[in-house]
Amino acid sequence: MEAEYTAASVIGQELLGIRELLGELEVACVQPFELRVDNQAALKQLEGEKASPKAKHIDVRIKFVVHYTKKGVLKPQYWESERMPADVFTKVLAVPRLDKLRTLVGLH
Repeated sequence: MEAEYTAASVIGQELLGIRELLGELEVACVQPFELRVDNQAALKQLEGEKASPKAKHIDVRIKFVVHYTKKGVLKPQYWESERMPADVFTKVLAVPRLDKLRTLVGLH
C-alpha cells in the first residue's frame, strides 16, 4: 500500500499546485479534485477513516491527503483496477488489457 500513499501524496501536491496556478490566472476549477485509488484499504486511510500502526513510516503522506480531504480540496475515490488508466504505465499487462488502457489514455 505504500505505493498508493506515495502516489496519492505526490498527485495531491501536483493538484494543489495546479489549483494555485489556475487561481493566479483567474480560471475557475472544479473542486474537490478526485484521487482515484484501486486499493480499498488505502482509500479508508486516505479518507481518514482508519489508521494503521504498520503505516507509521508514511504517516506524513497520509496526513497530507487526509488534511486536504477534510478541507474539501481532495476526494479519494475507489476505482476498480480494470478501469485504472495509470496501470498502463505501472504494470505488466496482457495485450487485450494493454490495448484497452492505451485507448483510455490516448496512446493509440
